[in-house]
Amino acid sequence: MKPVEYAHQGNIDKTWEILQGCLSKDLRCIDAFVHLGTYTFGDGRSAWHAKRAMQRYLAGVKVGEQALPPGFNGLLPWSWINNRPFLRALHGLGLCQWRLGQFDAARNTFWRILMLDPMDALGCRFILPDVEKGRDYLATVADENWPC
Repeated sequence: MKPVEYAHQGNIDKTWEILQGCLSKDLRCIDAFVHLGTYTFGDGRSAWHAKRAMQRYLAGVKVGEQALPPGFNGLLPWSWINNRPFLRALHGLGLCQWRLGQFDAARNTFWRILMLDPMDALGCRFILPDVEKGRDYLATVADENWPC
């Protein structure tokens, strides 16, 4: 079974074990960092969890950045499946930054995603207006009119 299937069954311990196992074999597994970040972040209500999740997303981002050539300014479209883990790591990082009130960092992260994937598969165009206004993450996601 895949880690996400264990998570959907509520077996987070098994999920965590599998993901940690992936990283013990190869620290370049961006998706393992992303999933660990996602399970740590949860619903985003806890700043403590957001800080811990951010560490995991940052690790995934660093792995992805090391795979890019120096001075890279090209595209990493979502349609190329191997780009997705890096884009997800950036997205998770941006959400953590926003949750922790790091609005400038979050804005830069979401704009970076848009520059890498102009088709915006992750919906950053819907998030950026609230981040740019300095709107609190928890207040935004609690708003039933929020599109995401």
